[in-house]
Amino acid sequence: MSPATSPASTPATYLKAGEPPLSNDGGGNTIPGGNRIPTSTPAATQNENQSLAIAAMKLDNVKADPAAAPPVHLHSPADLKIWHASYLPNATLSSGEPRLLYSYRHAITGFAAILTPQEAKSMESIQDFILACPDRRLFLHTTYTPRFLNLDEWTSAGGGVWEKSFYGEGAVIGVVDTGISPNHPTFSDDGIPFPPIKWKGRCSLAGCNNKVIGAKAFRAGDRNVSPLDLDGHGTHVAGIAAGNFVRFAGGTASGMAPKAHLAIYKACFGGECRDSDLLAAVDQAIDDRVSVLLIPLGGMPLPLYQDSVAVASFAAVGKGIVVCASAGNGGPRKSEISHEAPWVVTAGASSADRRVIATVRLGNGVDLVGESGFQPPKEDFPTSFRPLAFPGIDGDPAAANCHNRSLADLDLRGKIVLCFAGDAENTDKFRAASNAGAAAVILMNRRRHGFTTRSDTNDLPASHLSYMNGRLLRSYMYSSSSAAAVAALIFNGTVYGARPSPAIAAFSSRGPSLMNGGLLKPDIIAPGVNVLSAWPSSAVSAPLFNFMSGTSMAAAHVAGVAALIRKKHPRWSPAMIHSALVTSASNLDLDGNQLFDELSYNNSGSLLAAGAGQLHPAGAMNPGLVYDIERKHFLHYLCGLGYSSTEVRKFN
Repeated sequence: MSPATSPASTPATYLKAGEPPLSNDGGGNTIPGGNRIPTSTPAATQNENQSLAIAAMKLDNVKADPAAAPPVHLHSPADLKIWHASYLPNATLSSGEPRLLYSYRHAITGFAAILTPQEAKSMESIQDFILACPDRRLFLHTTYTPRFLNLDEWTSAGGGVWEKSFYGEGAVIGVVDTGISPNHPTFSDDGIPFPPIKWKGRCSLAGCNNKVIGAKAFRAGDRNVSPLDLDGHGTHVAGIAAGNFVRFAGGTASGMAPKAHLAIYKACFGGECRDSDLLAAVDQAIDDRVSVLLIPLGGMPLPLYQDSVAVASFAAVGKGIVVCASAGNGGPRKSEISHEAPWVVTAGASSADRRVIATVRLGNGVDLVGESGFQPPKEDFPTSFRPLAFPGIDGDPAAANCHNRSLADLDLRGKIVLCFAGDAENTDKFRAASNAGAAAVILMNRRRHGFTTRSDTNDLPASHLSYMNGRLLRSYMYSSSSAAAVAALIFNGTVYGARPSPAIAAFSSRGPSLMNGGLLKPDIIAPGVNVLSAWPSSAVSAPLFNFMSGTSMAAAHVAGVAALIRKKHPRWSPAMIHSALVTSASNLDLDGNQLFDELSYNNSGSLLAAGAGQLHPAGAMNPGLVYDIERKHFLHYLCGLGYSSTEVRKFN
């Protein structure tokens, strides 16, 4: 555990202890604990080398002192907080800030506090101390898809999936992400019923209604943080999961469960999420009684007892909540998959058959089809040949990736600039090219990006080419003189019927899983490439809807469908819903062929990339047979992984 000075950017530690002793709080009440950590260091000097620590204790069979009046109930929030505070050397830091940040009750029984590494280490001397694990930073795994997934097939026998599930009415989807922009039209409560009686949550936003019924933020214990979305990711995934119907661009946009409710738990800021905040968010979601929990973020694989999402989701599933999470965007590398716990529905990303076309026409007459979410009018960007420029043609990696400094001294006025995709945000590449005077940009995939291209929206005309088309473009440049290499961009708008589709996205994380004993992950794939969904309207020029790609978008699709299943089958356990999603998935594309992996060139996707296959909502509603599993069987499974009794007790 490395030292740091800010609770928002420091590592954390999980700790677990046994039954607490009892002591007096000085006010006549008997409390568990007492001061556990020696206070030999004055409070005035304890602000150095501070670290965030998350401590978890075992509460089974804890009794209050029968002689005490009134008796202590450790399951009350106030008494739990007193007990948790009793483990700390003192209540505040020298700055006056409180040491105790969170007091957990459901996701894990424990607390988050600011301690030095030495203070955290000293907890090992406490009787019945069990376990300590380091905290980590987690990261986000960043209209047409309901029709693509056949949710709105009204002509099908017996009605469509939406009709059979009442559009998800009464289901509550909890979203742990970057917050929400509640005033977006997709979060209108038009036609949405009142929240279910079981709902216990509250909303700290003025824009809440019968659609967005809860919103709260968690950041290092700060109770005044707003759950408004300043990033866009949270608004986007919430719209995919449960956006209401919105007339848009001549059609209708909606989420998977358009009549379901949304509960928002903001735990991510600036693209980064902390274990302590995530645990607090899940803890609150369990207490609020959500139906489905969406966690579209993650980190590198860890043993399950060290994985905050695995531990917290185990508690959520035990309360009847279906947990859906993203597999990660670590492809094509193997075994970098997030969320390997078998009780979590882990989603990889696939493409749909919609493309927003931007064709590159070379000077030799060859057309290379790419994509771009920015489709300028012809009068603003006429179809005319312009000189091509490849700053990285001599092998300079920075110039090949269009890093800002590498283009600063180049004169690219009126030219179309070639850049490799990846290695940095595409928006940064566009900005660097624009600053150098470029008229347009062509992004070219490297081999590891395969056929997966993105429909980015930006202020510069552009086209994103696959690896094969990028090779053809570079071959044309190498075979032409620098003055003769020209190209024109032709913007063809939205086109449907692309093939092969669906296909596995090259960036989608793949197995084999290393931490779960060889169980197959991801469980399933769902649309996660160029998904159009709600976007925050904080800026005047901000689009109403925006494209994003990532397994986060795939997990949001699965969460929405899980809410539909929950509505149709309210008595099914999370394991049964998980079973229905997996056993009904399809491993065939729209043409009846094996699912294609966009990383490859002539091979179908493997189980390690596709899991059971593409999400199939109609099949999941009526799978014919579902499988259940009890909590105790998961505990036996954890023992089978070779975990010690102290490590398994973290889940129990």
